[in-house]
Amino acid sequence: MVNEQCMLNSGGESLALQLTPPCELVKIDYKEHDYYQYDKSKVYIVAGQAAPVSQLTKWSVTAEDKCSLQSQAIIVTDGKIQLSAVKEGALTCPAIGLDEKVYRDFFDRKKAK
Repeated sequence: MVNEQCMLNSGGESLALQLTPPCELVKIDYKEHDYYQYDKSKVYIVAGQAAPVSQLTKWSVTAEDKCSLQSQAIIVTDGKIQLSAVKEGALTCPAIGLDEKVYRDFFDRKKAK
């Protein structure tokens, strides 16, 4: 879904994410998929380039966690793709995952526009 240039490729359509490559899709630990669904919309979150561990000292993470301070949501509704604004400064670790409220926040912000 997301490749090294932080491009989203879907159904022959390509959209550039506004993240620093390489990017990685955030997983959801206990689910069999990597998105949350709200009504007819699926919300995916992508993390930007991993931040240096020296910038992550206030969290209990390691370099292996590949945590980023950049994330962007991809919202798919009835086959139409929307990108959220980039969230800067919020810890996003693709292998650890995020709480559902982060997905809901991206969705609610996009819906409010």
